[in-house]
Amino acid sequence: MITNLLEKLPDLEETDLIFDTDEKIRLNDALLQIKHKDKVIWQENVLFEYYGIFHEICSALQEKYGTRFDSLNIKLTGYMVGDSYRASGILEAIPKCNVFW
Repeated sequence: MITNLLEKLPDLEETDLIFDTDEKIRLNDALLQIKHKDKVIWQENVLFEYYGIFHEICSALQEKYGTRFDSLNIKLTGYMVGDSYRASGILEAIPKCNVFW
């Protein structure tokens, strides 16, 4: 579970909100960033094979921004999916999530 995700998301006035993921690998973990127009709006430390948190992230984006939330573009990485052959299918099944390598 992600701590206080809804409270950490900023107020955004635009319509058709499109978000992108970015990942910064560090020594023992990674930093996942959610960006809007290249500006980081949320970030959190994540561990190996963290793809399971995106359902919660997309739900929070939908709850916070409602119909203005257009999509979340998820760039798959080796650290995110690890050895899971199911990860891309799980992520593709989440509404409003676009998945690519």
